[in-house]
Amino acid sequence: MSPNSKLTASLNRSLHKIAADQFDEYDIKMLLIDVREYLREETFLREVADFVAHPQRERGICHKAINARYAKMKMASEGTKKLIESNIMTREPNKPDNFYTDKILSYISLPTISKDDYQLFVLDSLDDLTDEILIKYYNINKHDAHQLLKKAFTKNVGFYHLNTKLTLNSIRFIDDLLKFIRGTVLGIGALSYDKLQYQFNTALGRVAKDLRLAAFQSKAFSRKFDAIFVSILALMHDAKFKLYDGQEATAYLSLHGNRTTPHESACSSYSIALMAQTPSFSFPIVTSDIGYAEFIGEEGINPADFDLKPIPWVHTVREGNRLLLKKSAGT
Repeated sequence: MSPNSKLTASLNRSLHKIAADQFDEYDIKMLLIDVREYLREETFLREVADFVAHPQRERGICHKAINARYAKMKMASEGTKKLIESNIMTREPNKPDNFYTDKILSYISLPTISKDDYQLFVLDSLDDLTDEILIKYYNINKHDAHQLLKKAFTKNVGFYHLNTKLTLNSIRFIDDLLKFIRGTVLGIGALSYDKLQYQFNTALGRVAKDLRLAAFQSKAFSRKFDAIFVSILALMHDAKFKLYDGQEATAYLSLHGNRTTPHESACSSYSIALMAQTPSFSFPIVTSDIGYAEFIGEEGINPADFDLKPIPWVHTVREGNRLLLKKSAGT
């Protein structure tokens, strides 16, 4: 793509403002809009750029993760409700735990799964898990799991059919893996700080070289990335996600409590995060290790009051060389 002089001037302006510590979310927004069409393999950065261009989301990494998590949590909630109403736990109290969880997860059963359910509760839900958790419980990573399922099912006329030549042990393994996929919701973000920083530097470094933009310096920009990242979260605040059942989720800035050990009752620190609120549940889109006090300068804040809840400081403002999150007008 051959750039025009206005695009080059706009990119240089944004890069100079970042280098001089004079940028806010609107400069980052313009930078992302300008660089969007030059992105190649930078899927995370492309996701953020698409957020800026289209805050009503019906696709993308974050949408897929939020939609899958919401769907799994909704179906598990409905399954639990049915289980309680059936009184089966009272009538059969000595059954093993997996007997009850199998009942809750029975909204999908082999050997046939509809195309839509397979996409949402198998493929998208698998992509929302990590290699680490799959290796821990099944000794396979996500790529291995995808290949295994690809060989185990055949698509035909809107349905996925289990391969009839599979052994009984293979069928049991596939069935157990699918229950794990649709029964597991991780409390981690869909976007990673580290991957986003890496892709931000990679993409801008390439674009700066191609367009001869002297203002970009990778090491200097890395030191400013916390402020860039907070600006990105501020831009993503209030984005909307259309969910599989027609409902809507909304992104909101929040604080995320951190514990030194999983068994601590109180959080030792609080970091800035971006959450998603669905009609019934909330969960993280992006978490970080950025302490809230670095960007929220207001005195007397009790961070525990905003743990996973909406914060009122949602816009970035410059005070000297410091970037701060401030309240919206009228709040």
